[in-house]
Amino acid sequence: SQVHFHHLWSMSPDGSRQSVLFGNQHTSVPQACLLIDAKPIPGSDEIITVFSPGHGRREHAGHLARISLQAGPDQKEALEFIWKGEDNEYIYDPFPLSSELFLTTTGKALALIDAQGHKQDFYSLSAAEQKEGYQIFEPRPVIGRPQEPVIASALHPQREEGFMLVQDVYQGRNMDDPVRGKIKKLLILETLPKPINYTGGNEPLTYTGSFTLERIVGTVPVESDGSAYFSLPPNKSFLFVALDAKNRAVQRMKSFTSVMPGETITCIGCHEHRTLAPANTNPYPIAGQKPPAQPQAIAGIPEVIDFPRDIQPILDEHCVRCHNPANRSGGILLTGHRGPVYSHSYFNLLARFQVNDGRNQYEPLNEPGRVGDTSSPLMQKIDDHHGQVELSGREIQLLRFWINTGATYPGTYGALGSGMIGRMIRNEPDMTPVDNPVWEKAQKVIETQCSSCHAELMPHIIEEKNLIWWKSRAEMMNGNIDEKAYFEKVRFSRHIVYDLTEPAQSTLLLAPLARDTGGYGLCTDQQQPVLSSTSDPDYQILLQAIQHSKAFLDSIKRFDMPGFVVRPEYYREMIRFGILAPDMPREQVDPYFADRKYWHAVTQPWSRK
Repeated sequence: SQVHFHHLWSMSPDGSRQSVLFGNQHTSVPQACLLIDAKPIPGSDEIITVFSPGHGRREHAGHLARISLQAGPDQKEALEFIWKGEDNEYIYDPFPLSSELFLTTTGKALALIDAQGHKQDFYSLSAAEQKEGYQIFEPRPVIGRPQEPVIASALHPQREEGFMLVQDVYQGRNMDDPVRGKIKKLLILETLPKPINYTGGNEPLTYTGSFTLERIVGTVPVESDGSAYFSLPPNKSFLFVALDAKNRAVQRMKSFTSVMPGETITCIGCHEHRTLAPANTNPYPIAGQKPPAQPQAIAGIPEVIDFPRDIQPILDEHCVRCHNPANRSGGILLTGHRGPVYSHSYFNLLARFQVNDGRNQYEPLNEPGRVGDTSSPLMQKIDDHHGQVELSGREIQLLRFWINTGATYPGTYGALGSGMIGRMIRNEPDMTPVDNPVWEKAQKVIETQCSSCHAELMPHIIEEKNLIWWKSRAEMMNGNIDEKAYFEKVRFSRHIVYDLTEPAQSTLLLAPLARDTGGYGLCTDQQQPVLSSTSDPDYQILLQAIQHSKAFLDSIKRFDMPGFVVRPEYYREMIRFGILAPDMPREQVDPYFADRKYWHAVTQPWSRK
C-alpha cells in the first residue's frame, strides 16, 4: 500500500538496532496519516507524536497523539488522541514538558495543550509579522534537563559487512504448519535509492505499484530447521522473499531492514509478533553453527529487470500471435506498442491483475502464497500451458523474478519524469500535447461520435478521470465498485486505446471502423459503421491527432527508444554524486550504467559524527 503502513521506527544513535516502534501492522487512524516528530514523555514509557494527514502535510502539520510502548508495536489501543483540530486546524512540533502538558505551535502562535486536550495560545505573532511571512516552528523550553544516557556502540566501522540470523522462517503469523518444509532459500532484494524524484507519484516506474526499484542481490540457503545466517553490505535497505525449491514465492517481506558495519541482527521468523521471545525448541539453529552464507547471484537473471528489454521478448515469442491488434484474443493486447505512459502489454498485465505483487493491498500480513508469482494469474496460465505455449525454464524464472521484484516497467531511475504524454508536474498533468488545433478537432469528434455510448472514453489522450491510476483499483478492492465496472474503465483507458507506435492500429480507430476496411466494426450508428472507411473525414481527424501525439513522444523519447537522453536534473545529480564526469555530454549518458554505478558505489564509512 502506498501510505497505510510503516510508521514510527527507532534506532540507536550509531544507526544500529533499527526496529519498528509502533503501527507497522495497521492502517493509520485516521487512515493514511504519517506519524512523525515523536518525542519521549518525561518520566514515562510513552511518547508524543504528530498524526499528519495524507503522505504528511507541510512542516509536519497534524493532530497530537500519545502512544504507550508497553504493549509492542501492534496494539492499536496503545494510541490515544489528545487533540484533533477541526477545519484543517493543525499543530506543529510538540515538545512534552511533562506527562500532562505539551508545548507546541500553530505556526502563528505558541500554545500549550494539556492531557485532556485543552489548548491555549500564550504568544502570537503580530499582524505585521504574519503579513511579512513570519512563522513559528520548533519551540523549545529554556530549562535544565537530565543529560541523555550514552549508548555505547558495538559496531566495527572498518568492517564491510554486517550479519543477519533468521532463527526459524516458519515462526510467525500465518506461517508454520501450512508451509513447514517448503522454504528452501531466501531471495535477498535491495530496495534501491533514487538519485532524484519529480512528483509525488510513481509513474512511469509502475502502474499503481512500487515507488522504488528492487535489485536482486542473490539467494541464501534455508536450513531444514528453518534457520538462515548470512552477510549483507552495510548501510543499504534489504527485504526478503521466502522461496520454495522452484523459486516460487512462499512469503514476502513488506518492510525492509538494514545492518551497520559489523552489526549482527536477528529475527525469530517471518512476521512474528514483536512481543514474542525466541522459542526454546531450537536454541542452536543449524545455520548459526556455520559461517555466514554469501548471497549467490542467480545465473541468467539481471540484477534489475527491465520490462521492455527482458519481459517483452518473452511475450513477443509466445503471446503476441494471439494478442495483437489484428487478432486481439479476449480483447487483450500484449504487444510492446507504446501507449501514452506504458506499453500496451505492461498496462494490460498490471491493470487486469495478471501479476500480484501486493500493490495497494491494505493487509499488512499475508497468508503464504498470497503475494508474488505463486498467486499471479499470469504464472497460472503458463503452468496450464495457456494457448498451448511452452516457455523455457529461463523464461519462466525471469517472469517469476520480475513479479517478485515489484513488476516494474523501466529498469532505471533515468526513466523517471520522461517519455510520458501528459506527464505529471507537481501532480498536475502537462496539457501541452493536446493544446493545439489538431486535438481540438479530435476532441469534437470524440464528443460527437463516441461519448453518447462510451461515457468511460475521455475526450483526449491525457484525460484519465475514468481510471485514475491508483484510485479505481483501490475502489474495487474496497468494494466501492464491482469488477465489471472496473474492467469497463480499463477497456476505455487512454493507456490502451491509443497506439503511439502504429497510430493506425489504435483501438480508438479500429473499433468504429468498418470490417471490410480493416476495422472491428464494433461501433455502429443505425446499423452502419461509425467510420465507413479510412478516408472518412472523422477517421482522418482522429488519426492525425494520434500521429501528432506519436510525433510528440518521438521528440521527447521514452527510456526504451533509440536516442533517449536523460533529464538535466538526473544528469546534474549523477555529476554531484561523482558518478558521471562533469565533461561527459548528457547525450552520451547510459542511465543503466549510471544507475548501476550509483547503487554499487562504496558506502561512506560509518561515523559517530
